[in-house]
This record gives sequence, C-alpha cells and structure tokens, in this order.
Amino acid sequence: MRFQTADGKTIEFQSSHRSNPPAYYTGQAVSVLYDPDQPNSAAIRGVLSIWSLPMVLSFLGTVFLALGTAIAVWIKRELTQPDVDAKFVGG
Repeated sequence: MRFQTADGKTIEFQSSHRSNPPAYYTGQAVSVLYDPDQPNSAAIRGVLSIWSLPMVLSFLGTVFLALGTAIAVWIKRELTQPDVDAKFVGG
C-alpha cells in the first residue's frame, strides 16, 4: 500500500490484514489511518482491519467467563447439596 501523509511524504507499507478474495483491488483508493510520528505503522480504515483483534479477544474472554461461571455454579451446587448417602448415627 502507498499513501501520502499530510506533509506530503509518500509512505509505503504492508497491511497485516489478509482476505481471500481480496477486500480491495490494485489501484483502489482507500482511507488510511496512521500516527504522524510513525506513519509506517498505518492501517487501512475498515471494520476488520481495525477491530478484528479486539473482536477475537472479546469472544475468547466471553467463552472463558462463561466456562468459569458454569464451573463455579456447579461447584457451589455440589457443595450445598445434602449428602443423601450419609446415615444418621446418633444416640
């Protein structure tokens, strides 16, 4: 990818986002987001290129939270159930 910064420098970078089929064709104009102090770490402005990592991490976090909650509820339920196999020994 090649773009021009606000001060007129031409920057060339390789996007880390890949797709098949390609999301953009050669020569297509796209919006680019970049830090003026580090223009080589630019990203194409798009939902997947910006939000794919947060979406994956959120999904994994939700899965682990659900599993942890289910295990905690199961353990609590097991600990609070009366022991039906216990025999009364008294006198």
